[in-house]
Amino acid sequence: MTDEVTFPSGDPTIGRSGAHARARTAQKESTMSLSSLPEYWKVDRDLLVVMGAQAELQAAAWKKLGQSRVLAIVPETEPAQDLPDVPLARTLDDVRTFVWSMHVPFKHISMRLTNHGGINQAQAQQFANHLQEEAQRHRTLLWSLDKLGPKWAANSLLNTPSLARSAWVHDYNGAFEGVPMIVVGAGPSLGQSIELLKRAKGRAIIVAVHRTLESLHRAGIQPDITIAVECRDVKHQFMNVGTEQLAAVALATMVENNLQDVGAQRTIQFASNRWEAWVLPDAEQEKSVVASLGTVSHSAVSLGKVWGCDPIIMVGQDLAFPGGQVYHDNGADGDTHIELDERSGQFRLKGFSEWRDHTLGQEAHELFGCVEVAAIGGGTVLTSTTFNDYRVVLEDWADQWGGTPRLFNASSSGAYIKGWEHGELGAILDEIPDIGLDVHRRFEHVERIAKLPPASRTDHIMARLRTTKTELRRMDQLTTKCLRLIQRAIKQPAANHLSKIDTLEAQIKACSKRLPLLTLATQYHLKMTVNRAPAVTNVRDSLRLTQSLYTHLRAQSRALLEACDTALSGYSPQG
Repeated sequence: MTDEVTFPSGDPTIGRSGAHARARTAQKESTMSLSSLPEYWKVDRDLLVVMGAQAELQAAAWKKLGQSRVLAIVPETEPAQDLPDVPLARTLDDVRTFVWSMHVPFKHISMRLTNHGGINQAQAQQFANHLQEEAQRHRTLLWSLDKLGPKWAANSLLNTPSLARSAWVHDYNGAFEGVPMIVVGAGPSLGQSIELLKRAKGRAIIVAVHRTLESLHRAGIQPDITIAVECRDVKHQFMNVGTEQLAAVALATMVENNLQDVGAQRTIQFASNRWEAWVLPDAEQEKSVVASLGTVSHSAVSLGKVWGCDPIIMVGQDLAFPGGQVYHDNGADGDTHIELDERSGQFRLKGFSEWRDHTLGQEAHELFGCVEVAAIGGGTVLTSTTFNDYRVVLEDWADQWGGTPRLFNASSSGAYIKGWEHGELGAILDEIPDIGLDVHRRFEHVERIAKLPPASRTDHIMARLRTTKTELRRMDQLTTKCLRLIQRAIKQPAANHLSKIDTLEAQIKACSKRLPLLTLATQYHLKMTVNRAPAVTNVRDSLRLTQSLYTHLRAQSRALLEACDTALSGYSPQG
């Protein structure tokens, strides 16, 4: 017999209670059939997991019934057989390895416990939690590569002239060593701290994530810096909020191009991960990275670390939904709240503005899983699995940084973040002296001495853009030639055709190594091609699969070529 627990991945339910838990009733092995799975189930897309003693045998039985994607989880304390085509996980690490070996994410996961013991409820819950967390990360990454990879790449090229004309984050290293930084997030608790931020002027750098600009403007508070990493259009959050008073706007290299001039006194560029620094000289690439790893608030915290700020203080960083609320109620999308979808047991956002629709499209309406986590002040609070991942990143940083700088979470509600000191903002500010800090003047001092940006870097960046255009044109030519040969070979797979294709493929591979942005733009399609390859059984099918890949590669090369042309046509050294 099996006990069944079914949940969309991202919403674990074994051992859970409450409205958002969806534990189903036990199901007898005698009724084991595909018809017993949920009506929305797809055997080739969704994952069926069996846990406990003899789980591998039951997983094999499901495979014979036609369920393509299965996983058997048998703890190391129990014996288990290695069966062909039945993935077996013995540890949490095995579960992670299994998930990340998939080129297509799971949309739904059904979990069942065998009736032969071998696993207790606590172990089952641990495996379930770990599986849903890894599946959520895996899905998010692949979704990002599919939907956003081409946009990241195109934005990076379109922004290149601005990257060449601007200062970069590492140009100001040392300017704020030991200076406190306050990172203002847009969580529901911001309203309880926002007036106290007036006391922070002259004591600390106030860095506002762009969603908080409206909240701060309404409260009469002028931040020093705003920061953005979103590659889609969020320009509306910079409108009519006093951006001309900002000492700086800090931008990741792949933001929407319309953010390059929001009226701030200066624009400072940074790379939110290593690949974004591709335009810089090798010696500067590592220095330019301000790690994102989740949200724009992570980037702001990382900026404080890069600049040596101490302490770093977060406010409005709930990373949870206290009372079902999502954002500060007197700011952008302040009416947004979560709503339970009874059928799926998952949640969706409601009450947000048409601007959020404009930025995110269908993503704004998608369902997501939630979990209960420890709350500030005790008890628990509901958060999304994605927010929970972001919380874990902040905990990992606290552990890795070893107490330097001091990290404070002055948010008055939301998720508890281990490793961060929790306290009231007023009490923390009492301990920080007023040093008459003028962020704009400190920037100016650095700029006068260093004459930013250095001409050598500007020239290097623009040369990289021109070289990239040349390589993209070559990729267009190579893939076009290869596609012509593939079409001939499909009609007549002669040895001479196949040999010529092999030669061109080697040249395409060499060219792609010089085009990191093209690899980013096509990463999802590459993964899908690898996933489909095992099903290929003859030369013609192999050629058709290759044809699909190179058609996509050529299309993306042409799209990026267009971005290069646009960037170069609008460039002048003086801007």
